[in-house]
Amino acid sequence: MKHLFKKVFTPLIAFLLIACFAFTFAACDNIDKGASAGLSYELLEAKDGYAVTGIGSFTGEDLILTENYNGLPVKEVKNGAFSGKTELQSVKIPNSIKSIGESAFAGCTGLEKFEFLGSIIDWQKIQKAEGWKSGTPFNKLLCAEGTLDLNKTYTLKNNKIYEMVSDKTIELFQDSELLTGLSVGSTVMNDAGIYGRLDYGGTAESLAYYNYLKLSQWHANPSIIDLTTHELNGTYTVDGDIHTYKNDCKVIRVDKSKKEVYLELDSSKVEASSGSTTSDHPHHLIEKEFAYSPKFGELSELKLSFNFNVEKFENYGAYSGGQAAQCSWYFYLANEDNSESMFFGFNVFDDRWDIYGKNPAEAGDYVGWEENANNAVLKMARSRWADFTRVSVGTTYNVEIDVLELLDEGIANLKNKYSQYSVNKDDLRIYSFNFGWEMPNIKSVNGIAISDMSVLATYK
Repeated sequence: MKHLFKKVFTPLIAFLLIACFAFTFAACDNIDKGASAGLSYELLEAKDGYAVTGIGSFTGEDLILTENYNGLPVKEVKNGAFSGKTELQSVKIPNSIKSIGESAFAGCTGLEKFEFLGSIIDWQKIQKAEGWKSGTPFNKLLCAEGTLDLNKTYTLKNNKIYEMVSDKTIELFQDSELLTGLSVGSTVMNDAGIYGRLDYGGTAESLAYYNYLKLSQWHANPSIIDLTTHELNGTYTVDGDIHTYKNDCKVIRVDKSKKEVYLELDSSKVEASSGSTTSDHPHHLIEKEFAYSPKFGELSELKLSFNFNVEKFENYGAYSGGQAAQCSWYFYLANEDNSESMFFGFNVFDDRWDIYGKNPAEAGDYVGWEENANNAVLKMARSRWADFTRVSVGTTYNVEIDVLELLDEGIANLKNKYSQYSVNKDDLRIYSFNFGWEMPNIKSVNGIAISDMSVLATYK
């Protein structure tokens, strides 16, 4: 009997001990498939997740942190967890991470690749202690939608990343946005829809890309994209980094290397737009709605800068006065409920004085007219913002404007002119801009290139 017990139960006990050990080991290192094994973890005080605390028994060069450990998310990388681990060459961290401690990867002198398995916005939400990567050679973060330069400082507003130019300054618009394509709007002025996208590949896409610069072509048929089929309505050519879309009445040229867009409009070839009663007031514009709209009362400065060159001007017939070929920049400003609003801007080119040397009403210090008691269009005269008096075709000009200073002067002027005008500048938010051609009641073909566009908002 003793021999039988020994013969049967000894192997059984050994099997159970091995199984128990295997289960215990698995439970102690229960990580996601593909993640690096052997790291050290500790349960967080709230018992709702784990922190990775050190390298443990891991000896590899490519570190992949697990998203889950023992069935709970890994939320933290503790202070000094991988400090001085010079053998590490790459690191991947999961989207579950919420904080990275002081010196967590400091002194990892061989670490050249750092990847985050989430979005740039998710990365920005992670709390990162001072010096978390000091002494490491990598300065780029790879994430789901691209690469982030870790040598720059960013801020997160309205769930969108903005580069911090200084401690208090964010860039509302960067001309690098030209590189991603152009959304295309309708030829009907009151239609805010998007009907397709020019993708710099010779085709048009029908999806609505609201995050791209928008091409507006009010009263300027034919559209560059067919508004029904969403297909390209014209020609496309490419020469290196220069992409050109063209149809009978307009040209859009983007030079990706220069971050430059060229807009050309031939008003003599414009047809009446669908849904419109006139083709006598065509527009050819780029527009951008800012993802974040600061109040003017929050700002100490709003700086606009860009370069422009009127490359082409051809007028069909002699100057007859009245309306003109104008290229303008406008900001759209409004309060929270849109009961008070303003289009605020200026002409960068006007053939009445730039070509013909006339002195229209717009040559005064201010131009403003009232649409109703609390809505206005305000156009600042060139003498208020430019160091040049007339624009020559083929010459490049630089514009740098402190918008806040001009806006203060302009609103004061409007209030003097219209006693019922009561808009408070500090309550207005800056929502968007548009730039391009407007050619009322004239026949002309004009082209302008604009580059190095930037809108910087500095907080008090």
